[in-house]
Amino acid sequence: MSTKYNTKNFIEQKLLSLKINKKVLAEQINIKYCSLLQIVNNGVTPNLKTLIKIATYFNCSINDVIAVGPNVNSKIYTSYVDISDALQNYNKNLREFLIRKMQEHKLNPYLLARNLGFNKTIVARFMDKDKTDRTLTTPVVIAISQYFNTPIDIIIGRAINCKDNVV
Repeated sequence: MSTKYNTKNFIEQKLLSLKINKKVLAEQINIKYCSLLQIVNNGVTPNLKTLIKIATYFNCSINDVIAVGPNVNSKIYTSYVDISDALQNYNKNLREFLIRKMQEHKLNPYLLARNLGFNKTIVARFMDKDKTDRTLTTPVVIAISQYFNTPIDIIIGRAINCKDNVV
């Protein structure tokens, strides 16, 4: 199953178990109602900010929400950073993680992108120091998580006191 359907199923199960409707859930998660409908009704892959909000609301890892990659269905973290910190710093933390991992594995951004199976410039454009507002799509972040066998929460700095490759 793909990420979009895994996320859709996760939310549908939570709606049933909490016995709340989509509108209430959207308000509580602090996302637009139409965005939640896009995920649940149309199986749209949510962006990373939305995944952070969903995972924070349900106090679980992002990998649990998307049911992909390391840490699926297990709670290895005891705590997460405050949601405002997570939303503000995820891009910076992702960049720092990539810099460190590319040095460790002796990769350049083009080779990493090719190894991930994406356009060869996608990582290089993201890493551009003059364009710090650029983000990576959810599928690219998932591919990075799987490539380095590291949960997304660790990559983006959402998990507290965790080391890389803890699964």
